[in-house]
Amino acid sequence: MSIITGIHRNQTQIYCLDSQIDQNSEARLIDAFVNWIDLEKYSFIDKGKSKEGHTAYSIQDMLKLYFYAYLNRTRSSRRIEWLCKTNIEVMWLINNLVPSHTSINSFRCDISK
Repeated sequence: MSIITGIHRNQTQIYCLDSQIDQNSEARLIDAFVNWIDLEKYSFIDKGKSKEGHTAYSIQDMLKLYFYAYLNRTRSSRRIEWLCKTNIEVMWLINNLVPSHTSINSFRCDISK
């Protein structure tokens, strides 16, 4: 009797992340919505244009992450950071970025002002 086996962990695989996300996924809706919004109209400040401090994450990427986390009842910045490392929809949504919990919390504080 044969058994079902998976692919060896160390085997290199080439695949498109986009093909792993369902066409009706909420991640695709969030992506389209945030790309559609005129963020400057709503006074979002792009910190990436500043010459001071650490290089900033894109406002669009952080807002997508924020929306996804809150739609999935995830409030903790440490838990959101963990989602960036483990959830394939989040990886697709923010282009494999892994912001630290400090950056996530800082963004949350900035938009609540």
